[in-house]
Amino acid sequence: MISFSNLLESAIEAMIGVAQMSTSEIVEIVGLGLATLAVLFAYPGFHTERRTRQFLQGIKTLQTQRGVLNARALSEAPDTWKCHDIPLLTRSSWIPEKPIDLDEIAISPWRGELERVTTSHPRRRGERAFRPLNLRTGTGYSAALRERADKNNIWDGAIYALSDVDMENLNLRFSVDGYFAYLDTSEVLAYEAAQRLSIGRSRVLAGGLRRQLKDPFDFSNRTASLGVNTLTLRNKNGQLTFFLHQRESNLIASDSQLIGAVPAGEFTPSDRTQDSLRSDFSLWRNIMREYAEEFLDEEEARGKGGTWIDYDRSSPYVELTKARSRSRLRVWFMGIGLDPLTWKPELLTVSVINAREFDIIFSNMVSENSEGLLLQGHAKIGLPFEMGTVARYLSAPDVAPSAKSLLQLAWTHRALLQT
Repeated sequence: MISFSNLLESAIEAMIGVAQMSTSEIVEIVGLGLATLAVLFAYPGFHTERRTRQFLQGIKTLQTQRGVLNARALSEAPDTWKCHDIPLLTRSSWIPEKPIDLDEIAISPWRGELERVTTSHPRRRGERAFRPLNLRTGTGYSAALRERADKNNIWDGAIYALSDVDMENLNLRFSVDGYFAYLDTSEVLAYEAAQRLSIGRSRVLAGGLRRQLKDPFDFSNRTASLGVNTLTLRNKNGQLTFFLHQRESNLIASDSQLIGAVPAGEFTPSDRTQDSLRSDFSLWRNIMREYAEEFLDEEEARGKGGTWIDYDRSSPYVELTKARSRSRLRVWFMGIGLDPLTWKPELLTVSVINAREFDIIFSNMVSENSEGLLLQGHAKIGLPFEMGTVARYLSAPDVAPSAKSLLQLAWTHRALLQT
């Protein structure tokens, strides 16, 4: 151990040594000291640059390896979180024995009123990981995406966040939060897993954020934005065809280049007004807007402005509602599951549309929309809903878990859906 007397003696010797130095030697030492201080002051910038490279590597891994990550996440999840042999986390009661008409599913506010809240405590758990990036517009994953990954198209719109699933009474309860809160508390789990994969960690689900959340079925621990996924079946005299969507990673904040059901999207109001927040609290209206956006590439359906949608007079809403009222279009609730990677709740529905109505409503169906490419099959009437085609997509690694679950459940209940 160094004693105080030894330190004092060393200090005195150092001062004597400096006093005996020449002016040039002293200048050299001072210059070296200033250079050292400059390096020390520059280090935070170097550290930020290094962490930015690591962040972008994680984003690249997420975009290119999402299928691998989904499979790893599902395999690492406890068996008690999986049932019904679908690639989503779910509870036995969340998947009905047979499809249920969507009208039988009730939705209600979690606590009285539909008002947007500010969720802070869950998202703070992940803020520390992004502080070294020196972000200007926020402290979480959403800000990192905008500032470092050039995801400037994402915006913090209101979302209906799932708070409770009561399948005994067929009731789903919701609160209202923001899309960035979802990114910062749920989608960030996918990024964390991607980073672990990129550095060769053996378990992608062993990250600190996921360990803090613990229970994927507890929606109070994060903002659980509901994905509304609809497998569209065109029915011509019992012959079914279906459609899928190849999403482009540079156009969306999540889901990378996975193939998904179409239409599909977040459960959200159609615009930023308080009136819309209440009037659009409807699963059917949400599905119709996704049809308008993804099948017809309608700008007003995207919900970014203040445009009011007139569901009673505007196309395709009038035609879709009329077809449904005449049983020429039926929407079936197939169940709810959680994405194994993000723990995002996914509502699974199947829409069966009579071929005549389908061809009229979607006569101007696009091949590409604002989020990617539609897989339409021959003559834009869909892919054949046959064992070989369904099996091919069920085994493909680039098909989203929600789309695989819908194909599997629809195939199981195809006799009912064909009628």
